[in-house]
Amino acid sequence: MILSRAMIQERLKNGEIFVEGTWDDNCVKEASYTLRVAPDGMLINGKRYPPGTNYPEPYIKIEPGSIAILSTIERFNMPKDVVGHQGIRFDYAVQGLTGLMGIQVDPLFGSNIEKRDERLYLRFANLGNDAVVIEPTEAVFNIEFQIVDGNVDRKSIDDNHGPRPPTWERLLRQIARQPQPSWSYVTRVQADLTSEVGRVEKIFQPVVMFGVFLVAATVLGAVLAVLLSVGSNDAGAVPLWVTGWVWGILLFTVSVSVLAVALIGFATAFRLIRGK
Repeated sequence: MILSRAMIQERLKNGEIFVEGTWDDNCVKEASYTLRVAPDGMLINGKRYPPGTNYPEPYIKIEPGSIAILSTIERFNMPKDVVGHQGIRFDYAVQGLTGLMGIQVDPLFGSNIEKRDERLYLRFANLGNDAVVIEPTEAVFNIEFQIVDGNVDRKSIDDNHGPRPPTWERLLRQIARQPQPSWSYVTRVQADLTSEVGRVEKIFQPVVMFGVFLVAATVLGAVLAVLLSVGSNDAGAVPLWVTGWVWGILLFTVSVSVLAVALIGFATAFRLIRGK
């Protein structure tokens, strides 16, 4: 059974689900609660802002392909008969935000009296084409609550897991094992492809330039051959199509060809020297 708005409010007023003073009645929906982003306890663009250190900018910008960690303003105090399932709200999911962590919030999460700052940490990737901009205190995530059928014992949880360090420390310990934890695999593949394409272009560019140079030299040779052929013949043997204004065209063609060959040759040599 999913808790309705009235049942969520009743639990909250009894000090359950969230620690008193950390929840907002405006975030209670018909059958869920919208979780707000805390200004601290986050990892953005590879930079850490641990609990107690606020993000210095007014807006959090998550670039395409990057992975971020955000935490909630709400501090959890889950009762033993309630389990939560969280996700990304529709308006942010359609922009490309995709969750990278489990969706379940277990019964008794945060109920340890020694921990009154047991917030929820959420890791996700921006798989969209544009940056996603989030303002601290903005309601980005959503959680619904269901009744657990059966008994959940605090002692059994402690016996199975033992003493645990703060969630922030556990999270950093896990991502420290991952290469480039702030970038998704898709982004790395795209970067590798871009680098490979650039390398191939760098290899073949001199070849292409030399081909253009060779074509230009061939055109120049053909024009010079025509001029030499005309100059070696008697005036009466010269074809009519090379008389008069056609000479101007031939001279112009020769000039352009010489200039093109010189420029292409210089550019090819420059690129080869620069690439070494």
